[in-house]
Amino acid sequence: MQPHRGIEACRVHCLADGRPELTATSGLRVLTCNLGHGRGWNFARLAVTGAGARRHLALLAALLRRHRPHLVSLQEADGPCWWSGGFDHVAWLARAAGYPVALRCAQVERRRLNYGVAVLSALPLSASAGWRFVPVRRAAKGFLDAVLAAPWGATGVSCVHLDFASARERQRQLTAMLAHLDGSRPRIVLGDFNCGRCHGEAPLGRLAAAAGLHGRSLRSCGPFSHPLTRQHLDWVMVGGGLRIIRHRVLPTPVSDHRAVLAEVVYTGV
Repeated sequence: MQPHRGIEACRVHCLADGRPELTATSGLRVLTCNLGHGRGWNFARLAVTGAGARRHLALLAALLRRHRPHLVSLQEADGPCWWSGGFDHVAWLARAAGYPVALRCAQVERRRLNYGVAVLSALPLSASAGWRFVPVRRAAKGFLDAVLAAPWGATGVSCVHLDFASARERQRQLTAMLAHLDGSRPRIVLGDFNCGRCHGEAPLGRLAAAAGLHGRSLRSCGPFSHPLTRQHLDWVMVGGGLRIIRHRVLPTPVSDHRAVLAEVVYTGV
């Protein structure tokens, strides 16, 4: 498939390629969380030591061991960076939480700075590709696309991070991503949409609906996924016969974001 004009390819690093055991029999537990570069809940901190980053990541590792999601989507996920301890946060998390498959897509990759989005999986993943939204107006954002061996068959998975500052830019980015995705199979799209209303801002919600994606409102379902702004910025959306039957924000703070956990089933309609 040729990329849409609003995206360009970027490298995907395979950090763990073990032998997954297919433990899901009917539904999938999926989780999305913005790691905040391992800085914890102090978003104003520019840099953190290796010990500090590991301490913050250990909170998420414990949460993953407790809830055992089959698929984990991560944003602001660092490879070796000068500002976050100089080690690969995604590879560390995969080991600490016991995930046999780990992929990291570097939307930013240069000397001593390497970060983007990532996925951890307890199930086999294939056909992975990484994309950066262009033109880059601020910090580079993008998405990682892969095919998951779900209980009901091959399922597209997209881990995405949209622009934080401009609703118009988010709309442009989501349009580019949705135009590129393969609509012939079930799909899960999850990540940091940087949108604070149900289904995101109205234009984004309409775009997602036009692509056959739908999510669940978290307006009255407990804590905000981004406590500082009192907004739900992190979402799980599904399409192609999938349905979300449970969806909640986990109260444990693991960065300036909280993790969102959803259970997804295939209904075929």
